[in-house]
Amino acid sequence: MKNCMARYAISLILILVVASHAYAVERTAIWIGTGGNDLWSNANNWDLLVVPCNAGVVEFIVIIPASAGTIIHDIAGSCMIKTFVLGVNSTLL
Repeated sequence: MKNCMARYAISLILILVVASHAYAVERTAIWIGTGGNDLWSNANNWDLLVVPCNAGVVEFIVIIPASAGTIIHDIAGSCMIKTFVLGVNSTLL
């Protein structure tokens, strides 16, 4: 009986993990740099007016265009993103 319950629990966990990835929403955030500083954490520097950092079912594609200058990634802890594109003559610190 215990083996059956353990298998059921493991199967349920695997189904939930697979299902959560199947319903991810992908959003593209483009650096526009209009926030008055060069901080990643300033939502006004992004075209979506949201700081791109994967959360829940949202996965971000981040684009920092060519010649955007130096952007300071000041998010405390880890901040996962799906895809990152850094343009020529742009820097991320």
